[in-house]
Amino acid sequence: MRSTSLALCLFVVGGALAGWLLAGLVPPGLRQPHLHGKDFVLARSADQPIEVTEARWCFLPFLFADFDLQLEIELAERTEVDLLLRQVQPRLVDDALVPFTERFTSLRLSTVQDGAPWRHELDAVAGRRPGGVELAPGLVATVWVQGRGRMLRANVAGKWQPWCEADDEYGMVTLVARGGNAIVHGLRIQDRGQAGAWRWARWCWALLGGLGGLVVAGGAFAAGRRAPRLLAEAALFLVLTPVLAALLVRQFPHDLQWPRLGAMLGWLGLCLLPGCSWPRWWHRAVLLALVGAIGYGAAAARNDADAPSVALFGRRAGAQPSEALGQLVRGPRGLHDLRQPEPRVFLLGGQPLYDRGQAHDHLELRLATELQIALRRPVTVPCLPTADGSPMQQWRLFSTCYADGYRPQAIVFGVGDDIGLDGAPVTPTELAVVVAAAQQHTAERGSKLVLFADAGLPELLLSVLRAAERQGTPLVLARRDAAPAELGKALAAAIAPLLR
Repeated sequence: MRSTSLALCLFVVGGALAGWLLAGLVPPGLRQPHLHGKDFVLARSADQPIEVTEARWCFLPFLFADFDLQLEIELAERTEVDLLLRQVQPRLVDDALVPFTERFTSLRLSTVQDGAPWRHELDAVAGRRPGGVELAPGLVATVWVQGRGRMLRANVAGKWQPWCEADDEYGMVTLVARGGNAIVHGLRIQDRGQAGAWRWARWCWALLGGLGGLVVAGGAFAAGRRAPRLLAEAALFLVLTPVLAALLVRQFPHDLQWPRLGAMLGWLGLCLLPGCSWPRWWHRAVLLALVGAIGYGAAAARNDADAPSVALFGRRAGAQPSEALGQLVRGPRGLHDLRQPEPRVFLLGGQPLYDRGQAHDHLELRLATELQIALRRPVTVPCLPTADGSPMQQWRLFSTCYADGYRPQAIVFGVGDDIGLDGAPVTPTELAVVVAAAQQHTAERGSKLVLFADAGLPELLLSVLRAAERQGTPLVLARRDAAPAELGKALAAAIAPLLR
């Protein structure tokens, strides 16, 4: 009897411990108090409305769970406004920044044409499909939005839109305008709290795991296990099940996102199954392999789902999706926008190439200073903030998101590394295709192209840039010991004659 009681306790404790560990799928930053938890009212008098422009957003840095939103808005002609909901960006957790790529769901309002109302971040930025819920220009429209968990539903000017599933169950709210201005006459957000928050609590999952362990123990008792074997199976269950749960948790990036409850229940069941009373040992081995394959496959599926976003923005891109949607480029001295004066010189190549350590040594600043001296007028020099870009990714991001809005008079296409986003070396053929695309783009737009090669670039890739130089495209080569001031002067010497 004593052995039976001990075995039962081991089964229950093993299951409870597995459930407790599996609850680690909830990021620590979501276990801390992080939600706004209050109603928000943004009201202005009739003669002092809030104007939303391409350079000035209406950004509410508060995290709401379930909510009811009411917005009174007026759009100018040829204007589109994206209402970003469930917007989750990297933020400080325990004084450390949690890096990932921003997520949001957009409700698009438009005076351009009718179109799809809902878009996720990648489609909103890269889809380039004009149109949204069509509104009449110059008239105030009322927008109601319900947020319940991941589900969003909107009523725009008296017409209900279909439900949309977001990636998150909480987030911020932002209004972004393009093409023209919008006037916000009123904005109210009624906080509804987080329904069923207890479902992610550790005690809840420990209880579920303990109940699961009790079921597994019942199966072992029903199979007529004798005390020595029953104890051995219970001890194996106590060790193996928590280990499997811990391995599953480690397979998934947190990214400040609530996990899906159905997936957590399934993974808990998979962790408990190896303890069931199977007739032969190899049945358990097969099941363990199945658990591992499912865990690995789920992690791979998550990575595959992120692949389009990585291809466009790079990894851990932070707020770049919404900034690209609003035509903003983050630089060492703040944000660039479309209101800044021409001429514009756009730097492609990524931060590792242009960021030379100290803030004042960033080549964006050095080049802007040298060009202003040479041309005797201000020059805007935005530089894509990608931290791990490749030549292909840089051109893809520029041509997709910024080329039509900024229309730079010159483009500096820099190549500073031979490693692509997938970890494989960039091939000369790939680089040649991108350089040819840049040459064709600048020829069609009447702008200029300058190539820039960092010191240490492999000779095979450098030969591609030299071939373009022989076709008439200026090439600037960085010396290994060149100071930032010297590189700024060299780039300015190549670019200034093209802008005169």
